[in-house]
Amino acid sequence: MNPAGTVEPVWLVSSTQGLPTPALNATAYMLIDGEIVGYTGFNPAGNGIVDVIRGALNTNPAAHSTGTYMAPQILQGQTNLAAMRLDLWSSEFEVQLSAIKFNRSLPLGLNGDDPDVSLIRVYKSGDGVFHRDAASGLNVSDIPVGSSYFGAPPEASGRVEIPINP
Repeated sequence: MNPAGTVEPVWLVSSTQGLPTPALNATAYMLIDGEIVGYTGFNPAGNGIVDVIRGALNTNPAAHSTGTYMAPQILQGQTNLAAMRLDLWSSEFEVQLSAIKFNRSLPLGLNGDDPDVSLIRVYKSGDGVFHRDAASGLNVSDIPVGSSYFGAPPEASGRVEIPINP
C-alpha cells in the first residue's frame, strides 16, 4: 500500500461515468470506500483515471477490491445529486420494504453536519435507470417512494430513517 500523498500514474476502472472532469492543471476528487483520492484526468487509451493521489484531504489510503464503487465528491452548494443506487430483488416471494436507515459518517480529518445534506429522496425506477434532467439534476420520471433528512425526529444527529411508501 502506498502512503498518503503518493501519486500513482493510472488506475484502470470499468467506467468513469459520473466522475467530474478536472479543469486544466487542477485536481478532482472522488470517494472510494473511506479514502478520498485526487486525480488530474482520464486515460485517453481507455477507462482509467490518471495521476491518482492516494489518501487525499487527510484520509488514509486503503486497499480496494475489484468492483468497488467510486463516487464523486459532493461539494457544498451542489444540489440534486444521485449519490447511491440500491438494487433489491427477490425470487418468488413478495418482500415489503418499510424503511431505509442511513448513518452519516465522515473520513477522518473532514468536517460536516446534518444540514450539509438538506434532503434525501428515494425513487423507484421501472427500468433500472435514474432519469434526471441534465440542467437541474431533478428526477423527471421515476416514482418517488420516500424522503427525509438527517436528524429528523425521532432519529439522532447523523442518522435518518426514510419511510418507504410503495
